Amino acid sequence: VEIPASAHPHAVFVEVLGMLGFDHSVLLDFLISPETNEFVAYLCTYLRFMEAEAEGVCAAQREWLLCLQQLEHSMEKLLGRGLFPYNCNPILRRLRTVIEKYGQVQTVDGRIGT
Repeated sequence: VEIPASAHPHAVFVEVLGMLGFDHSVLLDFLISPETNEFVAYLCTYLRFMEAEAEGVCAAQREWLLCLQQLEHSMEKLLGRGLFPYNCNPILRRLRTVIEKYGQVQTVDGRIGT
């Protein structure tokens, strides 16, 4: 069964990120807020889907990948300081897998995803 392009899980996620201005801190807030269960479940499902996705991501979606890299970096910092409210290592592993699969994006100053 072919999924219409407008309903493709990746297209939906990128559309939501676009509405949020590709701001990784909003995603981080979703992950650490008390009402986090629904977003954690959604993000894990989305990342599993992207791990298994056979097709590459459009190069024009560089902002998507940069947002994921920044989210990963922020999660690692909070986890390292013991400030993450739960064990987010499974999410970080999936996030890293997706980032590695679709490539790293360098920011203008040459840093990777920070």
